[in-house]
Amino acid sequence: MEVGVARPVSLVGHGLTRDSEAMHYLRRKRPPVLMGFNPKIQLLHVEDFVSAIVALCAPGTRGPFNISGPPPASLHSVLDALGARPIPVPRLLLDSVVDRLWSLRASRVRPEELDFLQYSCIVSDAALRKATDYRPSFGLLDTIAAVNAAY
Repeated sequence: MEVGVARPVSLVGHGLTRDSEAMHYLRRKRPPVLMGFNPKIQLLHVEDFVSAIVALCAPGTRGPFNISGPPPASLHSVLDALGARPIPVPRLLLDSVVDRLWSLRASRVRPEELDFLQYSCIVSDAALRKATDYRPSFGLLDTIAAVNAAY
């Protein structure tokens, strides 16, 4: 038996059974952002994810593989491309609000997820590309546009 472990970055696009956390956040017209921070983020079109999974099914492909799409982009540039108007909020204030909402089960966002609005977390899919013929088909603008894809 050969086992491949797929570790995708944030998925966006039509056909997901439910919104990814990234889509839920990026679809907001007035998303909160952490004051003074503009991390790089990575998005993956759901169709590129399917292509990567198909590539991972090839005989002899085993192990953990990161799956990413187009090059990373700054959070603010992605929000700008989506027509959003971010609301800058101090981290301490957002921490307390999210913590309270999470404890009341009134939010899907866990307090520790705020780190993704503050720090960049970039992964490489070089191992996947070396082991398979996977290459993302969707560029950055098409991947961003998939955030608002109709269901």
